[in-house]
Amino acid sequence: MKTAAFLELNSSYSHSMLSNLLLQARALVWRPQWRWTTVAGTGKTPSAELCEALARQKPDLVLASGYIFNIGPLLEVLTAFARRHPAVPLVLGGPNFLGDNAAFLRRWPMIRLVVRGDEAALLPVLD
Repeated sequence: MKTAAFLELNSSYSHSMLSNLLLQARALVWRPQWRWTTVAGTGKTPSAELCEALARQKPDLVLASGYIFNIGPLLEVLTAFARRHPAVPLVLGGPNFLGDNAAFLRRWPMIRLVVRGDEAALLPVLD
């Protein structure tokens, strides 16, 4: 069984993302061979703490949603994680990636893929 770890980086604990729950629900039904885990924090959670929490999950894939409020801290955590675990694919989606993402992917080469669309867009990634 493979493990998908979702890095949930919220603006605060009182304003949690729903994307993780939607993706997990779809994946559990349509791709049950994946174990789903979540590492949650806020933009104020130290990146080293989030990076270590991700590593403890031993993921085969790391997923995250990018928003205007979390993209900076999100990339900080994922950069640190990629340095230690370069073989683990990092996949982003969310509102920050609705347009052309070629320039973003060139600037952040540790991000393997950017997914656009609803939760069904994740299914080919899990295949």
